[in-house]
Amino acid sequence: MYRTYLDTMPPILRDIYLNSSTHELEPWFRKVEIHLKEIDRPIYNHMRSILYPPDSHMSTTDDPYVLIFLKKCCYSWFKYMFVGFLATDPLLFVWDQYLITSDIPKFHDELIPAIAAAMIITLRDFLLKCKMTSEMETVLQHKTNIIITRQLQSVIVRFFLADFKNRIARSDFGPVIDPTEGRQWTSFNKDHVPQAANRPEQRLTDRERNEQNAQLERRLREEMVKRQETERALQSKIDQLQREIDQIRYTAVPITTTQSIRAPTPAERYVVNPRSRPVSPLKPVTRQQQGNSPLHDLLRKISQTCNRVAHGEGKNSVTLNEQTKNDIRVHKLDLKMAEREVVGRTLHVNEWNQLTEVQRQTYSQQMLDVVKTRIQNRYTDGRK
Repeated sequence: MYRTYLDTMPPILRDIYLNSSTHELEPWFRKVEIHLKEIDRPIYNHMRSILYPPDSHMSTTDDPYVLIFLKKCCYSWFKYMFVGFLATDPLLFVWDQYLITSDIPKFHDELIPAIAAAMIITLRDFLLKCKMTSEMETVLQHKTNIIITRQLQSVIVRFFLADFKNRIARSDFGPVIDPTEGRQWTSFNKDHVPQAANRPEQRLTDRERNEQNAQLERRLREEMVKRQETERALQSKIDQLQREIDQIRYTAVPITTTQSIRAPTPAERYVVNPRSRPVSPLKPVTRQQQGNSPLHDLLRKISQTCNRVAHGEGKNSVTLNEQTKNDIRVHKLDLKMAEREVVGRTLHVNEWNQLTEVQRQTYSQQMLDVVKTRIQNRYTDGRK
């Protein structure tokens, strides 16, 4: 902070250090007097009454006595930028206000006199008790170290903040923040600052800790690299499997079941229904109906296998179809012969539905017995 202050030191203070004159600070002294006259007229009049010569009649117009007194007391404040006169916390507050506004041209010409006037107003109770000039000098030289940051902030916010805002608003500076809000400007110098490790054993411990941390970081990076490689390998396998599934899905032979004559089951062989319905051919299954997932592909393959087992392949399929046709013709012949034997004639179309329920049940049982007898006779004759 001090180095920054040296870089941004006002030109007026630079001239003071070079020639040790007070002429350059004349505008600041006058601003302090104006602030006291406008803000706290009682303290200004009290100072004027003490400083006025005892044998002279006090005039109603302005006189130079207060200004001369302020030059004597405030010169050290301005020259050393309040160092040695304010405690650490309020001093840091003042310096911070100066540094954060150092980019605003000539703003220090308003800030520093306002700080000095705020210090005098803060000590007004002590000044009002003074009866002599020396007592006022003692207060302004030795009592300023009892001023706390909160007091300075309150006076600045009450009497100077509005003017500061207007002054800053005319520049490109950021927003003005009320110093009494947020964290208080106290005990900053008491914040814990870790001590530098200058002892050999401490440096050795720090070096070992740093090496251990570096080793852990290196291991962590290696583990991350291995994990990334493993993830890439797994992703490659997943992509390969997905491609194989897609290839199987789009190259598999669609199920197009041709019309084939299905062999009757044993139960159907003994169903006495002379007007059995014709077997309708299965509709071919399109690719959209096959599905687009591996599960559908698996089911399609199972269906193809069952179709081959049930209907055969190649010559076996032709032989099986011929045998099935022959069984159907024999079964129809058995039904016709059963009708003639039981009813005495062949029934016409829809004549079976015109029979009563009792007649249908009686004829069905009798015709079933006749069909069984004919099948048994053919089986017996075939074995002879």
